[in-house]
Amino acid sequence: MSNKENCLKNTIDYEIRCFKWEDVKRYFDKIVGMQVENIYGFHYPEKEPNVEFVKEKILELEGHLKKDNTYFIGAIKEENLYGYIWGYVSVFIDEKRMNINSLYIDRKVRGKNIGQELMNAIKKISIDNGCDSIATHYATFNKKAGKFYLNNGFESSRIEMICKLRNN
Repeated sequence: MSNKENCLKNTIDYEIRCFKWEDVKRYFDKIVGMQVENIYGFHYPEKEPNVEFVKEKILELEGHLKKDNTYFIGAIKEENLYGYIWGYVSVFIDEKRMNINSLYIDRKVRGKNIGQELMNAIKKISIDNGCDSIATHYATFNKKAGKFYLNNGFESSRIEMICKLRNN
């Protein structure tokens, strides 16, 4: 059985599973809404939300999922999507790495260990894929995300610096 076929066990009352493109299509509007909140609420609050940009990025996921190096893992209960983690495997310099593109938990269910279960799932998939490490990023003002990643064995490695050349 591949990593993408019924990939995971969990200890909470939510089904944690790897999505195929059909699953993404089924929850497309919900995923777009979650990703809009994630991008513009937790990463770039100074930017005006661009839903069309987010839709394009989610549509690109179809091609990425076909490459067999991308994983979109959802947390589902009673046919509703409550969270996801989206990662992809790549080689960085000389190490195979899982890159977490996005982790999001619906506001209504935060604090119920869903994020931890999704992180456990991506860790398992990373190990099964022979990855040496997992990388991600978060906005420095998002202290809860920083604490979550530190509690999961992540260490600070780089700081992104931006020089604004014009006001957008």
